[in-house]
Amino acid sequence: MILIDIKLHGVIVIYVTTLTGRPAPWKSGRTYWRSLETHLILYPVTYTLLFPRKVGNVRKRVLLYFFSQTVPTYFERAPAWNLGDRYREAFTRLGRLNMNSTNLGVSTSNSSKISPTLYDQLNLAVDRMPMTGAHYRLFLIIAAGSMFNAIEQYNVGYAAPILTDYWDLTQTAVGFLSTVTFAAMALGALLSGYVADRIGRRTTFMINIALFTFGALLAAFSPDYTWLFVARIVIGLGLGGEMSLGFTVLSELMPTKRRARMTAALSFAAGGVGMFAAAGLATLMLGPLANLLGGEEVAWRWFFGFMFLPAVIILFVRIWIPETPRYLLQRGRIYQTNRVISLLANNRLRDSDAIPVTPHVEAEEGTLPAVSRTRSRPGDIFRGALLKRTLIGWTLITGIFAISVGLTLFMPTLLVERGFELSGSLGLSTVINLAGLLGGLSGIWISSRVPRRRIFQTAGLICAVFSLFFILAPTNVLAISSAALLAFTLQVLAASVWGYIPELYPTRIRGFAAGAASTVGLGASAFSPMLFGALMDSFGEVAVFTVIIIVSCVIALVSYFGPETLNKSLDESV
Repeated sequence: MILIDIKLHGVIVIYVTTLTGRPAPWKSGRTYWRSLETHLILYPVTYTLLFPRKVGNVRKRVLLYFFSQTVPTYFERAPAWNLGDRYREAFTRLGRLNMNSTNLGVSTSNSSKISPTLYDQLNLAVDRMPMTGAHYRLFLIIAAGSMFNAIEQYNVGYAAPILTDYWDLTQTAVGFLSTVTFAAMALGALLSGYVADRIGRRTTFMINIALFTFGALLAAFSPDYTWLFVARIVIGLGLGGEMSLGFTVLSELMPTKRRARMTAALSFAAGGVGMFAAAGLATLMLGPLANLLGGEEVAWRWFFGFMFLPAVIILFVRIWIPETPRYLLQRGRIYQTNRVISLLANNRLRDSDAIPVTPHVEAEEGTLPAVSRTRSRPGDIFRGALLKRTLIGWTLITGIFAISVGLTLFMPTLLVERGFELSGSLGLSTVINLAGLLGGLSGIWISSRVPRRRIFQTAGLICAVFSLFFILAPTNVLAISSAALLAFTLQVLAASVWGYIPELYPTRIRGFAAGAASTVGLGASAFSPMLFGALMDSFGEVAVFTVIIIVSCVIALVSYFGPETLNKSLDESV
């Protein structure tokens, strides 16, 4: 049934929400319906429905599609009524959104049909999908891989003293092992994202973990420094791809309203739990258990080789990870798209004939979304609307990474400059790092409730304030408190930025864009220690924290121009 409301100024409004079987919105929102602006938005749709013979077929369908997209956006300011979803569902049931190249009168050069509404249907399904145990199992699998990545990333540093004596290496040679690992990670992130956009997220994911599994085994059996050097390159390629692709996969598989929380939790698993697990494992295997493992000369091999076992387990478990519905839809694989959504909604990961396939996306097999391109290019992130998003994302990740890494590495030195003994500064640095760990944990809750842009703006300004407090602190207690709160806030920022980057891009280029951002972040991580060191040598701690204040303010300012993505469907229109 369609209700018609005639207003004094002669505008006819059709209430299509009755098609969804939900209460009419005008009972709780009369003021919106009295708005002339609202009526002017709905008028073309009303006219088309009432007088279909006066509007050409193609023009009618285009009008219906256009206003089905603008009306939900217009009513985003009234989330309590959920009017956007009501209108989108109503128009879908009216059959006005099922457009393709044939009924629009558009000729195409290939046989694939193109529909501009496929992602709308997918977004609706993902928006309404409940959070099931299958989603949590997916998160645990991906988070376990990210945690092992962090252990693999830092284990060479913990084994460095033993390697120095065992092979009579210089500190430069040992440091170069870490440098080449980060360089390989940067390359791996780029390559992994590029490949994932072409052969799929699932396959690329398994390639990444297989790489660092093989690298871990190669490192454990390295007969000399050269072999270990090559092993670290292999490990770095796998680590870089795993780091960036994990957030992309999680963003595309999680229900919309849980996406922010789960990506923040993944950041905590890698950056928080992983770093402390690496330190704990090194302390255990290179300390009390070293004699049981054959002495220090052999214990480091067990330490490197230990990562082979959990990595192999994760490799087999990840066979259960399905391909993401967004990638499948991008390739026109409609049945598999519906199959994956149906499995997740029914708390299943592995395919089963017992689970019926619900047609969440209604289209013929092989139908492509209107925004789909048969071939995307890496340079697309520097064109059109994506250029602005790329600049914003890269600025955020560069600033956050540079401050976090530089501050973590130089905090003991900064404390010594304030008069602390070296042993005391190391202990206080651990306390400050624990505050950062709490910040990452709190970021899970904050990122799921506070809009992304507000987090970047508020936390950026808070970082600037605490940095200023550290400079001006009259006592060491206030200085330590400021540093701890600064570390806490930085980890809240890190928890948000990792989830924000994949949300800025459409599916066709999301993998490569996230990988490119990771590469930029890794570059900032490598460059910031040199910058902080040069500033310390030349100007002291005031210069270091002045740079942190400037970068924090830039983060707050730049985020103002970015799109808000919290609890919103991933945007495919850019």
